[in-house]
Amino acid sequence: MMWWSDERIRLYEKAASASSFHKDLTKLIMDYLDAEDTIVELGCGLGYITHELSSNGFDVTGIDTDEKAITFAKNRFPSSSFLLEDAYTTPIVRDVALAVFFGRIREEDNLDVLLSSCTKKLIYIQNEHAGAGETRFSRSLETVNYLRERGVKYTFSLERLSFNQPLSSKEEAESFIRENYKNRTINTSIEKTEGGYIAINRKAFGLFVISKEE
Repeated sequence: MMWWSDERIRLYEKAASASSFHKDLTKLIMDYLDAEDTIVELGCGLGYITHELSSNGFDVTGIDTDEKAITFAKNRFPSSSFLLEDAYTTPIVRDVALAVFFGRIREEDNLDVLLSSCTKKLIYIQNEHAGAGETRFSRSLETVNYLRERGVKYTFSLERLSFNQPLSSKEEAESFIRENYKNRTINTSIEKTEGGYIAINRKAFGLFVISKEE
C-alpha cells in the first residue's frame, strides 16, 4: 500500500505553501554539501527537498516507489529530476545520498544499502515524531549508539523546525487526523484560529552525516 493518497497530498501541499519548512531544512542540509556534489534523494516523496536543492544549483535526482508522489513531483516541479525507483535496489550512485525521514538504518542491512548509493557520504535525517510536544530524541540517540557499534565515521546534530498544518474547517481537521494518524496516538495539538484551525507540528529530528569509507 502506497503512503500518498490524494487527500494526504492535498493537505501536505497546503501546509507546504504556508511554511518555510522545506527551505529551512534544505539550508541545514546544504551546510554539509560541496557546490559540485551530485545528489540522489532516496524516498523523495512529493519532491520538495529535491526541488529546493535543485533551485540552489545542485545536480540532484529524487527517487521514490510511490507513483502518486512521483507524478505530483514531476507536475509540481517540472524543472527538477524525478524517477520512479526503489531506494533499496536502484542502480543510481551519486556523490551524496540523502534520506529524509526515510526508514531506519538500524534495521537489517539498511545502512549498507543506503551507503551503496553514494561515493562520499550519506545524509540521513531521523524523524522523532515530536508533533506538538517535547522530545528526548530517543530514536536519534539509538542511531548514535548503532553507528558507534558499527565503527563508521559520522557527525550529527539534533534539530527542530516548525511545519504547521493550516486547516479550513472542523471537517478538514478530522480529515487530517484520519489521513495522518488513523488508529495511532495523535502527537500534535489542533488549535482554533480566526480562519479555521491549525495543527501545531514542531518537527524534531537528528541530522546524521555518515562518511563513505573507501
